Parts: sequence; structure tokens; C-alpha cells
Amino acid sequence: MSNKNYFLDPARAAVYHESRPSFHAEALTYFHQGKAEIIYDSALDVGCGTGQSSVALAEWSKNVTAIDNSQSMLNNAVSKSNIIYQLADAENMPFAENSFDLVFVASSFHWFEKRKFLNQVKKVLRKKGKFLIYDSYVHEGLSKEFQREFGERFPRPFHDVRIVQGELEFFDMKFVQLHQFNFPTEMTIQDIIKYFYNLSNVSAAIENGESADSALKAVEELVKKHLTGSKFVFQVWLSEIIKP
Repeated sequence: MSNKNYFLDPARAAVYHESRPSFHAEALTYFHQGKAEIIYDSALDVGCGTGQSSVALAEWSKNVTAIDNSQSMLNNAVSKSNIIYQLADAENMPFAENSFDLVFVASSFHWFEKRKFLNQVKKVLRKKGKFLIYDSYVHEGLSKEFQREFGERFPRPFHDVRIVQGELEFFDMKFVQLHQFNFPTEMTIQDIIKYFYNLSNVSAAIENGESADSALKAVEELVKKHLTGSKFVFQVWLSEIIKP
């Protein structure tokens, strides 16, 4: 990966799972339109973290291989009988050609050297296989200005290279559709503060010398400043790509 990994620290990995909301299961159910008969033989979860996405995939696949390049995250991963966790890089995956029916990436695509990663997906994904990219955002509950001010206060620690749709053709893949799902939550203000405080943006600021107390105070002030009074709603974007 071309960007520094801010998820190697064991203490940070331990709080990641409890601070990160998971809508993977609901999004996959909506995506498959509740058709329980859709079962993949083998799925790959890339950048699996603590396994939130892996557990969701395990309901739709006979076997799930979940990889991450942080052993600390894998040490905190949720166990399930049909999931195998493995330490590996997205850009150099140790799997044979045509190994998986589904490749899933949840909230980590922006960390990868994308063209190297897509070349790996081309290798390991079977013909007619699906490649799904999952991302989630706070859609309601905070004003539209929040993300801009949060980004200015805590700049993104990764260099995100955009991949245009036509570029996928070089990797024998085709963009199908962007699916969007809204999920109301029961998250409190403190839950939202904890969520943003545990993002890599804030971790980077702390590693670069800012005190944890100062960073937490800044996150609290930003969240409270931009509260709209409405319930917190997350929006999930699920990009559907296929290998024809």
C-alpha cells in the first residue's frame, strides 16, 4: 500500500470495532434483494479490518477469505466457522487465478494503490464474478459544512487516486451500477464523536504531534457545532462491478 497504515497500533485496533458502525449485512441483503438462494462458493474480503464485513459476507458465501495488512486488526477480528483471516497486502495477494466468485472491499479502497490492486482483482476474480466496493457516510444529523470543516481540521492521510469507469476495461472489468442505501441509527452524539475521533484523519494528527485531548476536543466542538437536531442516518454506497 502506498499510504501509511494507521491501523497497526494494537490499542487503536481494539477500539476500532466498537466505534465503527456496520451496515454491511443490511446493504448486502438489499443488494441481493433478499434472495437467500444466492450463495457464492468463495468470497474475498480485502482490507477486512476486524471482520465486520467478513461476518456479513459469511451469510452469502460458503467460504470467506479475509485479508488485511494489520495483524493488530486481525487479532481483534470476529471469528466464524467459514471465515479464514490472513495477513496480506491488497496489491500482492497470495491467491491463484480465478479463485473467487466475489471480491468485496469495505471502507478501504482509498488506501490501496488502485491500479496494482485492480490488477490483482483481475487475477483472482472468476469470469462472471462480482467486485463490490462499500463505503458509508453520515448522511443526516450533521450539516453539509461538517465534512469540509472536519477535512480542513484533520486532513485525509491518504492519497486517493480516482479510477474512471473506462479504465476498468483495462482490467477486464465493467462498472454496472452505484447502489445507495440509507440506514437510520440509534447512535448518540457521543457515539458520533467517538466514530469521528477514531478515524485515520485524527490518528494521523495525533501521530504528527497533536495531543489526544486536543484532538478529541476539536472533534467534539465540530460535531456539536454542526448538529442539525435530526436522527443520525448513514448512507452506504455500494459500487457494483463485474468481470464479464
